[in-house]
Amino acid sequence: YDAKFVFETAGYNLEGSEIGAAFGLVQLGKLDEYIRIRQENFLRQCQFFAGHSKYFYCPIETPNVSTAWLAFPILIRKDAPFNRKELQIFLEKNNIQTRVCFTGNILRQPMMRDQKYKSVSGKYPNADEIMERAFLLPVHHGMSESMFEKLHNKINKFIKDKE
Repeated sequence: YDAKFVFETAGYNLEGSEIGAAFGLVQLGKLDEYIRIRQENFLRQCQFFAGHSKYFYCPIETPNVSTAWLAFPILIRKDAPFNRKELQIFLEKNNIQTRVCFTGNILRQPMMRDQKYKSVSGKYPNADEIMERAFLLPVHHGMSESMFEKLHNKINKFIKDKE
């Protein structure tokens, strides 16, 4: 798992400051437009990956929910001829940033080793699948046409080389 997203201890990420608040207030004026663009970019990613449903599960937005997508979560099928690490390395070598889903199964994180918690079955196969085979791609409001073209062309190339 990506070491940036291995959590050794529970903690908080509180970085508030007056300068951060000032930037945030200015950004609020752009929020509706940024959300609209991110939602359009999410749909664009869904349309692209629908053409590769043999290898990927696309995310499904809950009905009657409006999501301001941080990133595009994608899950590689178990029987794909490649794994997440291979695809991530390929994309990163082509200057396309990716991230693993931040926690996957939180119960498998080192911070949970000595914690007491309740569990229905002790097993969470869906969360384990996310931890093993899911990752995040960009949908941010700064994505240009050329960025989408590069991302999709590189993924097409990777898939073609693996088939």
